[in-house]
Amino acid sequence: MFNITNNVSAILSITTLINSFTIYVSWQRRKSNGGLYILLAMWTIAFWTVSAGLDYAAIPIALKVFFAKLEYIGFLYIPVAWISFCTRYTGWVKEKRNALSIPALIVSTVLFILVATNDLHGLVWQEIRFIQSGSFSVLRPVYGPLFWVIALYVWGTLFAGALLV
Repeated sequence: MFNITNNVSAILSITTLINSFTIYVSWQRRKSNGGLYILLAMWTIAFWTVSAGLDYAAIPIALKVFFAKLEYIGFLYIPVAWISFCTRYTGWVKEKRNALSIPALIVSTVLFILVATNDLHGLVWQEIRFIQSGSFSVLRPVYGPLFWVIALYVWGTLFAGALLV
């Protein structure tokens, strides 16, 4: 069911261990200015790396697709935690409840629902190709228009937060 001998899964496992350490450190600083949001960002990154590692380790195509969709939880909610951290840390927003967090949370949730239901509309992945090379297998999607919207949203939000900091 899983092939844990490939290099990508091993690297993602090590990355997850490093993320676990940063979660531990972030937990100790969660009460500092923006600390809770960095903690949440590290959780989402760790979730992303675990899901990606399981995606690369999975052998059945259906399981690989499941984990590929699960990766989007981490990928889509990182911007929520990041923009919340940046606006709180810089003092742009003083309240614990961040006005930018709610729209980002809504956008991320709607986009994840569209990823989860991609089989119905094909807007994220129009086609998924399965490539086998020895004991290593990978999904090669043909991206649909929604994939590029997701990429623009995620990277645009990360860039906007970086500009704030």
